[in-house]
Amino acid sequence: PYVQPASANLTTPALLETYAIMEDGYRLPLSFWHARGEPQALLLALHGLNDYRQAFASASEYLVRRGINVIAYDQRGFGNSDGRGLWHGTERLAADLHTLIRLLGAKYPKQPLYLLGESMGGAVVLAAMHREPLRTDGIILLAPAIWSRASMPIYQRSALWLMAHLMPSLELTGKGLDLQPSDNIEMLRALSRDPLVIKATRVDVLYGMSNLMDRAVSTSNNLPRRLLILYGSHDEI
Repeated sequence: PYVQPASANLTTPALLETYAIMEDGYRLPLSFWHARGEPQALLLALHGLNDYRQAFASASEYLVRRGINVIAYDQRGFGNSDGRGLWHGTERLAADLHTLIRLLGAKYPKQPLYLLGESMGGAVVLAAMHREPLRTDGIILLAPAIWSRASMPIYQRSALWLMAHLMPSLELTGKGLDLQPSDNIEMLRALSRDPLVIKATRVDVLYGMSNLMDRAVSTSNNLPRRLLILYGSHDEI
């Protein structure tokens, strides 16, 4: 299974208007929705698999009216980032989150900082706790991806391993699984038209996701107290 390597060109991390620079010089595209009036808090949002930062555009409209700054970024391999459609590794995704938390804490020291991780983003938040505690005031997990190998039957684990080692670049779409991710049809149609939403996923990306979820579950027995976990009662995914 292929993992996109990080650059060896070390640099000083920086937070700019439209992107953040990581330790290896990699740029993470940013979107910032500014609170109306005096900001009460800052929310850093992490998107799910194959999605990107625009996933939080509608939620941010609600939050900015209530004095909350919202910032979202394209995680490596998604959206407008380099190496789109490739897996960049659990450690790299977790390290990026820690770097962004430090950059935001330095730039907005008086604003309480909260994390919001949706699906894969929730798994990244959990996996990042394995490195060191997250320096935030609270965490929100929206349907965090925790379908680890421990909860897979052996035939699924075996099939994933074989495909990832024999056909790692094979792309799968999920068609034919008879699963509906949402009852918001207008939103689903918009996603299908959005060129930055990945429609077909490489097998080695799914393998990397399983590694990420394994790490997330291993951390989940030591969670912080200020935590809100939300699951939809009719979530088919």
